[in-house]
Amino acid sequence: MSERVTAVSDAHLSVIHWLQRHGVELIEEVTFPPFTVDCYVPRFHVVIEVDGPQHRASRDKKRDLYLGEAYNLLVGHIPAGAVEKVVHDEVVRLFRSAADTARVRRQECLMRVPGL
Repeated sequence: MSERVTAVSDAHLSVIHWLQRHGVELIEEVTFPPFTVDCYVPRFHVVIEVDGPQHRASRDKKRDLYLGEAYNLLVGHIPAGAVEKVVHDEVVRLFRSAADTARVRRQECLMRVPGL
């Protein structure tokens, strides 16, 4: 059930560059078995997915639930076709919702993914 896209889209690069311009440390293409995610932000223990044509809402919802239950991750989605319009609002919303519990959630996750 693991999916890996080898080519990074322009939308994906736009999100990465936006995060880097704003001083956000991230790790790209991180594996949380059995899934690989687009961007992982350790400080907030969140995943940011850039939703291109390969994404399907029902499959993404199941994956997001699994990542939350198995790794205590919060997952944010940015539509590939609207990166410039929504990246700021979506990232700020995600980071605000994650900030208070990030440290505890990340520590619990480290037991399952020690090299994180």
